[in-house]
Amino acid sequence: MKNKKIFIEIPTWLGDAVMTTSAIENIVKSFEDCQLIIFGSFVSTRLFLNHPSVTNIIIDNSKSSGNRYLNLRRLAKSVGVVDYAFSFRKNFTTKVLLFFVDAKVKFRYKRYTKLQRHQVLRYNDFINKSLSLDTTPNKLKIYQKDIVKKPTQLTLGINPGATYGSAKRWYPKEFAKVAIELSKKYEIIIFGGDSETQMANDIEQELQEANITNYQNLAGKTTVEELISYISILDLFITNDSGPMHLASAFQVPTICIFGSTKSKETSQWQNNISVLIKKDFKCMPCMKRECPLVGEQNHQCMKSITANDVLEAVFANITALNIKKKELQKDFLEKYGLSKETKIILFKAKNFKQNGVNNFLDVISNLSAINFQAVISGDEVSMNLAKQRAKELKIENKILFIEHFFIKICDIFLLPTTNKKFNQNILKAMNYKCAVFVPNTNEASRIVDIFATMQGANDQNTINKIDALLNNLDFLKKIQKDNKASVQQLK
Repeated sequence: MKNKKIFIEIPTWLGDAVMTTSAIENIVKSFEDCQLIIFGSFVSTRLFLNHPSVTNIIIDNSKSSGNRYLNLRRLAKSVGVVDYAFSFRKNFTTKVLLFFVDAKVKFRYKRYTKLQRHQVLRYNDFINKSLSLDTTPNKLKIYQKDIVKKPTQLTLGINPGATYGSAKRWYPKEFAKVAIELSKKYEIIIFGGDSETQMANDIEQELQEANITNYQNLAGKTTVEELISYISILDLFITNDSGPMHLASAFQVPTICIFGSTKSKETSQWQNNISVLIKKDFKCMPCMKRECPLVGEQNHQCMKSITANDVLEAVFANITALNIKKKELQKDFLEKYGLSKETKIILFKAKNFKQNGVNNFLDVISNLSAINFQAVISGDEVSMNLAKQRAKELKIENKILFIEHFFIKICDIFLLPTTNKKFNQNILKAMNYKCAVFVPNTNEASRIVDIFATMQGANDQNTINKIDALLNNLDFLKKIQKDNKASVQQLK
């Protein structure tokens, strides 16, 4: 289908608009040489200023004065005749807008399931259902002109705001503690909108009191285009759940994402290679409130419970460690926990892993006969607490370390005994860092993992024998690790 004119209404909020970009790219791929007309708020439409397929941008100023519905009719008529009209919104004003748009075919966004599903997937489902396609959402995409040059020194971005409300915001004082510690390595940029300058100023004051001078406070001082450009050149970003968080995802900026009141399964970063989500689990989460409704000790406990140390540990384990050699990381780890240098590390690591998975891992560990290893379980707090109970029942607490943020690069053997068929990105990371990787043969990753290290299932006795063999034959272990590295390099 060639040369189609396509009208697209995008969400008002910046973050939601960013999350539509993968679906919009799939529209473009499906209509060769199409011309896009983008309609939305001033802020969200800035994302499409440099999109090669966009021929017109219409700002929704229908609320500025007069009758909003008459204004929507006027704006719709300014679109002209189009072949298709899509709206990624589902409110009543959208219904009115689409009614007046002169389009041969019209589609309005809807959710197709009540189950929790990432918003990027929901937007792409909408496109697939509307056009009878079978596309997969890829990484978020923003086209931009280089406004800001990338500095020669490492740069850290701090984003203490979140437009939706205070319930989503971590505390300026904690942001400042992190910034002070990381200022030894990074130049610092503080971001924020016009309504968030006080938070940014509070952080700046803390930096000044600590005699930190290598920072810029850009809160309230950037256009959307400048914000996009500044975020694109960062080496590290620490942020609440916010629009800028999704911008960072589009540019693959290593990011620490701090979550509290919102649904991380739906609005966390999409397909960012280095994205670490920090949250503490409470019964009231996710409340989706603008402000915390609880009082006393429970007030805003989802954010108050997160400390600067939590964030700094995540930075080291997932980002700083990237630039440190594996041997050095292992040496520091072994010394920290009083382990001999011959100790090999067996890791289970996954986000939101099911209890069956960690139980299977613990069962394997409890049956190993080798003694020269240390097992590590890394994951969210709730899952680790359940794992601790199970380890106690098996009387193997001394064999397990429970570490919330642990860098895959440190381990020697990565064990993922899950029957999930979906390919886990952690497997690729582990192989790239010269780890031996064990997965069930039902997992898609079994196609590239060394055949020796595939399992019939979590209870496969041969798995225990194989891991014991690797721990007792280091030459064999090194060979598999080296082969894994080579396999991943061929995929790149």
